[in-house]
Formats: sequence, structure tokens, C-alpha cells
Amino acid sequence: MKSKFTKEKVFDLICELSADEYFGLNLKKAELTEDDKISELGVNSIIFIKLLVKLEKEFNIKFEDEMLNYRAFDTIGDLIRMIEDKTA
Repeated sequence: MKSKFTKEKVFDLICELSADEYFGLNLKKAELTEDDKISELGVNSIIFIKLLVKLEKEFNIKFEDEMLNYRAFDTIGDLIRMIEDKTA
């Protein structure tokens, strides 16, 4: 079962990072879905690593080295499921 808190927090962090003027993506939470492909959102490897660092701190988890590639997760939902598996 998906945790609404996990989903909302992941969406919040993606939007927070995307609003950084350096990245200039300005993704809106209301427009995000779990089916959105991370690579199609304009998220590059730098944004992705920053997102993983924030998620590690937020959920007190650790992503293995092979997961530090933004292509390791196809969709936002894949990322949410990984967090839920690690926090179960």
C-alpha cells in the first residue's frame, strides 16, 4: 500500500528542487503524477542526485551506488516504491 505521506513528500521535494533558479524547471505539484517519467520532466543527473540526498535525509534511508543514476528509476512511482520498500 502506498503511503500518501511518502508520495506527497517526494512530490514536494521534486518541486522544491525544480524551483531553484539554477535549474529553472518550475514543476508544479498539481501537475505531477506517479506515472511521470523522471527523464521527461527535465530532471538531469545533478538534480536527481540532489533529490536522492534530500530523500535519504528525509526518510533516513541510503540509496546504493547503482541507484545513483537517474535512469535507475523510470517514473516517480518507481522512486516512491523504492522509498517505501526501504522504510517498511
